[in-house]
Amino acid sequence: MARRARQTGLNSKVYRHFAVITVCLTATLAIFADGENRSAMAEELDARDEHTALKQEEAEKYGKPRLIATSHDRPRNTGGGFDADGGGEFGAPMDDLGSDQGSGYVPPSRATTQVGLGIDYAALGLTQAQFEALSQAERDALLQQLRAQRTRQARSLLERSAARGGVEL
Repeated sequence: MARRARQTGLNSKVYRHFAVITVCLTATLAIFADGENRSAMAEELDARDEHTALKQEEAEKYGKPRLIATSHDRPRNTGGGFDADGGGEFGAPMDDLGSDQGSGYVPPSRATTQVGLGIDYAALGLTQAQFEALSQAERDALLQQLRAQRTRQARSLLERSAARGGVEL
């Protein structure tokens, strides 16, 4: 006698129930996750408000902070490094002839330049005694010529470097 075989596969009702349950669980998780996100955003906003209030109290107590100090307010920079004002135009020479700011360069012992003085007597073609024997107007003119020469040299170096790099100044 032949018997009818039972179907072991799942029918379409089971698939529909599974889909409905999946959608309901996903929606429930999304609602809870959104609520958690809102509470985290509220905490962040509270922290920002508190930080802003502290900044305002500090400004009232100590005055408004200045972003850039003027040259007479800040101490002189005697070490090598960057100034607060950035040192001028981008690409400009970083040497400032006649200043007493250190550059990190230590001349050899036989050089005529004194460390910290900022005047390169050898570049001027004079000794220190000859330079000091000049009048103030002659010194200023000589230093101005040296500055102009170094500016031209630096500009030439920048132009050649830009040409090698394919950049047009």
